[in-house]
Amino acid sequence: MRTQTRTAPEATGRPRTVDAAFLLLLAVFALDAVTWVLGVFVIAPTGLDSMREASGEAGALRQAAVSGAFTLATTALGVLVAVLVRQGHGWARLVVVAAAALVAALDVLTFSMDGPAAFTGLSAYELLRDLVPVLLGVGALVCLFLPASNAYFADRGRARRGRPPA
Repeated sequence: MRTQTRTAPEATGRPRTVDAAFLLLLAVFALDAVTWVLGVFVIAPTGLDSMREASGEAGALRQAAVSGAFTLATTALGVLVAVLVRQGHGWARLVVVAAAALVAALDVLTFSMDGPAAFTGLSAYELLRDLVPVLLGVGALVCLFLPASNAYFADRGRARRGRPPA
């Protein structure tokens, strides 16, 4: 006879929607790190080449180090927030919303400066760098506000305040 084992979401009480959002957020941060490496070192003309032309070898290496450190720090912070979201911290979910709103505002400003020409002739790398993270982020936000996720965050918040879940 086949026995049925409980899955991790069932064992933790965490809905699959929250786990899906967590994985989507991790994908956003991983993609950001990968596209940084591609943009600085691989895709011609590389960012490092452009920095060398503007600042010389030492200046280019310094700029790349600062940029890499910033990318690493924001990736680590993003992963930390994603973990806290997965644990049911409602404030962390709001941080994700605030970060998404900031990114959306910056995208709107960029579009208002570049106009529709910003979307013509995009390379596969540019789509990977600019469009795919937006789609992953929107997917994560949708997952975080589905009814099952809302109930999970509400229950976790009540539990932290010492009240029984609804």
